[in-house]
Amino acid sequence: MRASEICGLTWERTDPKTRVAHLPMTKNGHSRDVPLTRAAVDLLQKLPRMDPVFGMTAGRLDANWRKLRAASAVEDLHVHDRGGSVRLNSFEPFPNWISRSVMPRPGLPVAG
Repeated sequence: MRASEICGLTWERTDPKTRVAHLPMTKNGHSRDVPLTRAAVDLLQKLPRMDPVFGMTAGRLDANWRKLRAASAVEDLHVHDRGGSVRLNSFEPFPNWISRSVMPRPGLPVAG
């Protein structure tokens, strides 16, 4: 899922019984259903009920990413460098999700 899709996820579009998150409109202009693992559903059920599910807009996520990037000592770090390190079927609440998403590609220098 794209960050904007995760940020826009609402409880109404999440079905724990069928283990599906419904995306009514994606960047490609189509709707799609995203399967959820039992672990993802268990985690969702532990979250407070607010919409959007994670309480963060895509704009706020972008602003947080920019602050995190500026505070890091990693040069030339881009949001797409996260690669496939974050998937909805194994996600955690945002603070851990963000920290796990800042995983540089192999060969990208990391300050120590």
